[in-house]
Amino acid sequence: MLTQNQLDKIANLYNKTKEKNMDLILLNDEIYHLVSVTKQMMEGIEIMSKVNCFDLCDILRLHLTTYHEPPFNVHLMKDGTGALIGCICK
Repeated sequence: MLTQNQLDKIANLYNKTKEKNMDLILLNDEIYHLVSVTKQMMEGIEIMSKVNCFDLCDILRLHLTTYHEPPFNVHLMKDGTGALIGCICK
């Protein structure tokens, strides 16, 4: 279950974004959450050419998660907010 501090952090990041072009799908305690991608999440990532939504999702997965091999086979967010399931592009 997400702590109140983690929920506040996610809400603050969500409210600071002006453009909501992509959401991350996170699974935490059997509940799916949509979290908009923010500029803060993109810090440290340099994109040299135009990328599509699927490529950006892969880049964010590599930057924001840690992979746990089988039997778990899951990408866990480094900040502890859940497992990254995928992305929704708008």
